[in-house]
Amino acid sequence: MPMASCPKGGGDLIDLHCDTLSKLVNSAYSLARNPFHFDIQRALKAGLTTQFLALFSHKPDDNAVLRAILQQMACFGANLSKTARACLIAVHEDLEKARVEGQLGIILHLEGADALGKDPGLWPLFHLLGVRSLGLTWNYNNAFAGGGSGS
Repeated sequence: MPMASCPKGGGDLIDLHCDTLSKLVNSAYSLARNPFHFDIQRALKAGLTTQFLALFSHKPDDNAVLRAILQQMACFGANLSKTARACLIAVHEDLEKARVEGQLGIILHLEGADALGKDPGLWPLFHLLGVRSLGLTWNYNNAFAGGGSGS
């Protein structure tokens, strides 16, 4: 399926979700080029300006979820260090800098608060590591919200 592109002068094209990081962790592919939902090469070709990358896990308990999320974050960091075509968006000014430099801005999104266990005090650590978006739940119930599956 071809990606839509934003006409010149038409504003920003922002994708609010993709699950690529969870697939990259145990693969030989890179964030720059892969057959999954998203890669930097296809995104830039389509005119995407900003991508939210989801951090999530289907693991059965909060500790396993936390470890899976940290593995995804490490994978992201290793991949980002290998490309000058994308940058992590940590503050608003990073968006403008990415735009000026022709880079793809990437925002890390924690999909479900399961990785926090029952401790909201872990959120500042995720923020320190570059996560800027949190969806309290997505599929499973956790200590902060009820999920779509109800379990």
